[in-house]
Amino acid sequence: MLKSLRAAAAAILLVAAGAASAAQPSYSITEIVLPNALWAEVTAVNNRGDVAGWYRAPRPGVSFDVEEAFLWRDGTVTHLGFPTAIRNSHIWGMNDKGVLVGGVLGGNAHTWQDGTWTDLGFGGEARSINRSGAIAGITSNFGFNRGFLLANGVLWDIGMPDTRLASFAYSVNDKNVVVGTAEVNLTGQRHGYVWQNGMLTDVGTLGGPSSTLLSVNSHGYAVGWSFDSGFGLATVQWDGDLSRLFSLPGTHVANAVNDRGVAVGTIDSGAFVYERGVLLRLDQLPEVVAAGWTALTPQGINDRGWIVGRGLRNGVMRGFVIRPR
Repeated sequence: MLKSLRAAAAAILLVAAGAASAAQPSYSITEIVLPNALWAEVTAVNNRGDVAGWYRAPRPGVSFDVEEAFLWRDGTVTHLGFPTAIRNSHIWGMNDKGVLVGGVLGGNAHTWQDGTWTDLGFGGEARSINRSGAIAGITSNFGFNRGFLLANGVLWDIGMPDTRLASFAYSVNDKNVVVGTAEVNLTGQRHGYVWQNGMLTDVGTLGGPSSTLLSVNSHGYAVGWSFDSGFGLATVQWDGDLSRLFSLPGTHVANAVNDRGVAVGTIDSGAFVYERGVLLRLDQLPEVVAAGWTALTPQGINDRGWIVGRGLRNGVMRGFVIRPR
């Protein structure tokens, strides 16, 4: 009798293990191959599967390493060149129409589309663009770094009323809701915010000194990070209230969220994707480990579940695309 019970228990465990294995999602990881790259930053992916960012590499006849923006489609890299005489270009975001936004480090904010750079006419960085072409980012036009929204030809200043307090806008959704972080006092303490139609909501913190919202989806759901009362760094979500995305020890930050509410970010020295209460460690995926990747930093996720970012491969910082099979 005892023997049969043990056999039955073993069978149940095997079935459970098989079910868990079947439920385990499968992914592929692809390196974005960039010539002579010393460092790669992959910052954006749209629902068409376009991927963008910038990379650093030596160039003939230049005594310094050059940073140049790129666009990746189906394994083909397009080098975007430079909008000014300065040998520098960055891309931070793009929409499904193929409009990319970024700028020149220390120069003006720009867009790129179909081979053409367009100067937005003010200093700073364009960080995010929605389907209608509204752009959010950071400008120095107001004397200090300030978050902005450029929509329908109007440049909105986003931040606390005291313009001596710096602010930063990181993401805009299709309803022109902007999220970021803003200084709340002259000692540099920052709080995440949600901004819409000229109204700024300070989302507070988890009890620590500072917080930041980094990404907002079309439903107004935002993610980011906050210090807690013990000065731990925790992922947060905002959907009318600020709360932990998940409760785990360690240091974790949510960098991006898609319209399905799937968030990606970093956890300690690894990376995660979080969906409907389930956390998956990207750095521990068999496909990722087998390909020799470590120190993954996801920066974006589209509605198809494609995850882009940077990581170490053979000791060099490379760009990657992780795709569900």
